[in-house]
Amino acid sequence: MHLQGVTNTGLLGTLLFLSACSTSNDSSQQQIKKSSNDSRQQQIKKSSNDSRQQQIKKRNQTQFDIVDFIDNTMKYKGKQLTIPVIVEEPIFRDDGRSLRDCIGRTVKFYSFGPNTDTRLDIVILLPRDLSVPNACYGDEVKVTFVCKEGNLQIGNEAKAIVRP
Repeated sequence: MHLQGVTNTGLLGTLLFLSACSTSNDSSQQQIKKSSNDSRQQQIKKSSNDSRQQQIKKRNQTQFDIVDFIDNTMKYKGKQLTIPVIVEEPIFRDDGRSLRDCIGRTVKFYSFGPNTDTRLDIVILLPRDLSVPNACYGDEVKVTFVCKEGNLQIGNEAKAIVRP
């Protein structure tokens, strides 16, 4: 079969070329779409983190001065404190784990003061008899604890943990 100077092999070659271009174009579109989705997810994550930071700052407005607590921790020795914090311990729902799996151990948390970007990093012991919510990494909880040693890394024992 002839089409005005195009042979069967020429037509087949043209179709293969066009098919390859189409596949390459589909691949490029998929890469652009994936890149766009990744960028969008990063923006959402950053926005979510910024929003969470703002929420914690707002909740801490009625609490004690976090910057003072960081700078003068010994002043709080023996005192009971309640603060909203975010779970920083690497425990993930996808692994079927939660804060409940950390009972009897120390757990890392962080928070922010109301009018500052100063970050509080604190380690708190979860006693074996403590009722703990099914929270995971990145979840916000409100912790009531006793600062037994006047230290951010040791001697802090949880008395209650609830979701805000």
